[in-house]
Amino acid sequence: MRQETALNILKTGRNVFITGEAGAGKTHVLNQYVSYLREKRVSVAVTASTGIAATHLSGTTVHSFSGIGARDYLDEYALDSLTQRQNLSRRFENLEVLIVDEISMLSASFLESLDRLIRALRRSEMPFGGLQVVFSGDFFQLPPVQPGGGSQFAYIAPVWDQADIRVCYLSEQFRQSDNDLIEILSALRRGELTEKHRNKILERMGAELTDDIEPTRLYTHNKDADTMNKECLEKLPEKAKKYTARYAGRKNLIENFQKSILAPENLELKEGAAVMFVKNNFELGYANGTRGKVIGFENGKPIVRTLEGKRIVVEEAEWKIEEDGKVLATATQLPLRLAWAITVHKSQGMSLDAIEIDLSKTFTPGQGYVALSRGKKLSQMKLHGIHDMAFEVDERVRHFDNTARKASKKWETVVDGFSPEKLQELHNAFLTDREGRVGEGKITQESTYAKTKGLLDGKRSVKEIAKLRKLTPSTIAGHIEEILKSDPDLYTKVVVPKKGDYASMVKAFKKCGDEKVAPAHAMLKGIYSYEVLRTVRAVERAKKSLS
Repeated sequence: MRQETALNILKTGRNVFITGEAGAGKTHVLNQYVSYLREKRVSVAVTASTGIAATHLSGTTVHSFSGIGARDYLDEYALDSLTQRQNLSRRFENLEVLIVDEISMLSASFLESLDRLIRALRRSEMPFGGLQVVFSGDFFQLPPVQPGGGSQFAYIAPVWDQADIRVCYLSEQFRQSDNDLIEILSALRRGELTEKHRNKILERMGAELTDDIEPTRLYTHNKDADTMNKECLEKLPEKAKKYTARYAGRKNLIENFQKSILAPENLELKEGAAVMFVKNNFELGYANGTRGKVIGFENGKPIVRTLEGKRIVVEEAEWKIEEDGKVLATATQLPLRLAWAITVHKSQGMSLDAIEIDLSKTFTPGQGYVALSRGKKLSQMKLHGIHDMAFEVDERVRHFDNTARKASKKWETVVDGFSPEKLQELHNAFLTDREGRVGEGKITQESTYAKTKGLLDGKRSVKEIAKLRKLTPSTIAGHIEEILKSDPDLYTKVVVPKKGDYASMVKAFKKCGDEKVAPAHAMLKGIYSYEVLRTVRAVERAKKSLS
């Protein structure tokens, strides 16, 4: 599909998945659409699964924007806490379009949690609360690894199908200028790699790079990348300056920090060291993945010049684990790590002028494709080793990709058949529908309350209503809260627990306060679900408003 066609589909307000081979211009299309929305004064949130991808769009991570943070799944406790944050409620109530770049690096469970949260915040039963969602990415990139092993692609999430997503498979090529490389990457994706393709790759074994560009070394394992970085650092003449991370808080949380934070516990730096930032700080000009070189030190702090030429005096950064506004653990360290060598996984989203690749220890399908697709030309690649698995990609992804290509072709044919006048009519309809928030989302919000209200008969429990409406109990509890605010007399129609249990919950709210459900839930040792506690709280508030 051409970029122009994809942009025309986006402007109709449909939910869209923009994909295509590496260098097909996915980010360019997103930037064009964002500019269009802002020009038309449509509220848009620009997010990505990683910090470096977010900087390409001048956005932020979807984890930060949504409030979900580092979690992959929201339980009822976490969902309840987030839905009571007024800043989040306002953020999503006023939003019309949500963009998520590098969707391949988000799991299905995260996407489901994001959907549940947005529906609850917008009090809508529609997928993603009636927002237009725009996903972008390439599932041939390495997927997120799930706890206990295995991978769970975002497109597996039920909400992916529920959202009726249009596929725009971009076919133009803007990164690679080497026809041989383009042909090899396409063949890998289609499962049509020939002996000729393999030989072209193997010709780069031990090859010399022609231009005077310092290459980045890619490894499949952290250990190998760390070893090379140490060797390169030792070759620099100056004495290394040492920086040690500081931790505070619960022991088990600190152990998680040490495993998950990319900043090393013990960091050594010298002038001339190649480094990579491992935290987002857009105000200071860097993101997770920004690369540069140490050019000196100022009062013991390293001065880094990024590849874009920005000079940054690097201060310590802090990582936190919080719960209900309380800090449970912190880690403090310079947000840097050495970067002469990086893993294939960390290279995703990057475009590298010169690379040296060691694929001798490839352990999962797709690593070879990702490594090769980081480059622009075969002549600027040097292989140090290769394993047969480097020629493989995930068959599940290949099947999904074939389906996506067909779907994209179908929508391209449909849209290209429209006259310019018809396209403009569709674009204007979307803008009119969103203008002043009088469109689809608001109508759905009003009707969904009415449906729940009609089921309040003093007999059906929250769970029973949820089952009838095919919604979560948490969503129905939210409906009841809003219904009783405007019509408190209906509290008699709400089913609540038996007298003794009800009294226990009321007592807990009186002691802990009723601004948040979590403290009462903890005091009652988790005996009662969040939706039941929220319902009791709503009934008590309704009684007070009538007294």
